Amino acid sequence: MSASSFAWYLPAMIDFKQILIARFIAAVLAVTLIFNVTPTYAATFKAGRGISMDQWVTWPNESRWNDEDVLTNFPEWQQFVSDDALKTLRSDGLSTIRMPIDPAIFLHDEDQNRRETLLKNMHRAIDRILDADLKVIVDLHTITYGPDVEIIGLSKILNDDLIFVKYKELVASIAETLSDYDAEKVALEIINEPQYDCGSSDDMKIWQAQATQLHDAARKANDTITLVVPGACYASAQGLINLDPKAFGDKNIIWTFHSYEPFILTHQSAGWVSKPVSAFKNLPYPPSQLSSPAIRTLPDDNDRYIDSTLSGDERNNAGWYIRNELEEWGSDEDLVELLEEPFEKVAKWAARHDIAPDEIFLGEFGFIAQEYGKDFKIPSEWRIAYLKDMIALADKYQFGWSMWSFGGAFGMVQTFGGKTMPGDLIKELDLPKNN
Repeated sequence: MSASSFAWYLPAMIDFKQILIARFIAAVLAVTLIFNVTPTYAATFKAGRGISMDQWVTWPNESRWNDEDVLTNFPEWQQFVSDDALKTLRSDGLSTIRMPIDPAIFLHDEDQNRRETLLKNMHRAIDRILDADLKVIVDLHTITYGPDVEIIGLSKILNDDLIFVKYKELVASIAETLSDYDAEKVALEIINEPQYDCGSSDDMKIWQAQATQLHDAARKANDTITLVVPGACYASAQGLINLDPKAFGDKNIIWTFHSYEPFILTHQSAGWVSKPVSAFKNLPYPPSQLSSPAIRTLPDDNDRYIDSTLSGDERNNAGWYIRNELEEWGSDEDLVELLEEPFEKVAKWAARHDIAPDEIFLGEFGFIAQEYGKDFKIPSEWRIAYLKDMIALADKYQFGWSMWSFGGAFGMVQTFGGKTMPGDLIKELDLPKNN
């Protein structure tokens, strides 16, 4: 019986107490109806505020992958990060560590002794993080290796059917090894930044099929763990909203996207990105620090903004690129719009599919500090300003998030090889301490 029909059924001659009782019952029924349309998706693991441990930058080539001193330092950050440093992350307001594991070393051959050693040390790393009262996302952090390298990287995984089957088996194996952990404290990210073109409907169909296969393999191996699933095109927001979450048939999923906009600022001078971005330096955040005359003359200001390795058309194109980008989002208003666009897209997608905000995870964002082997360094105040703006957006939309990264080129605590990053940057973010 509905609340309205129940009220109609009451006798006409009724005292005030009975009216109150009737209204109370109607209110309870109305609340019940509201709770019956709560979101379908509900992940066991809640990401909260986090940081990624960096991917290795001093890891040796595959010829040394069976050396005992190499295997016992897997993942590589373990040799540089103390237990006290992990506890400091917790006291500074972080709750989660996203822990990258490059699958390449697992896929290299069928050496079972090496695999057992790797898994043992992976579990040691997880235990150290949990002991610091931090949660863990085990991130199968696929990256692309060059075409002339025999190492199995992301491109081979996605484009070679036999290698994809091998990778799927690895995902299931890792999921199974995590079965003994509390599902509220340990999650598994099934792949990192799948490289498909968001503009291609065929590519989107391929990734949808592959993503559901990886999910199914992990879920069969571990029926309680929360799985972190990205969209295509480098885990972009557009890639995520091209996924159909209902095809996974699973409540226990966190949906992840990455955002590094504006790319020419966040990745300036990075050697692994293409020119001209790899040649840029001294591009400030926010760019409105530059006056209009400075923006107009910026392409010619080679000493400050364009690496001397560029010349001719490359240099001219670099200048055009900077000017065009800054004219598009150089003002504070346009910058806010650029930063918020991926959050809005994902929030609308989540609402359409009854996915709660805390089942969305901004898995990577960051601002480069210093490229490996280069002297140029980004002023920390630019980085802090950018991170605060991105964190504010993630908090506004109630998404969990993880900065990239603890060390390395984007390091917040360390630079390279365990060297300390000047300043106490995470404290400067002034995060709430009660998450």
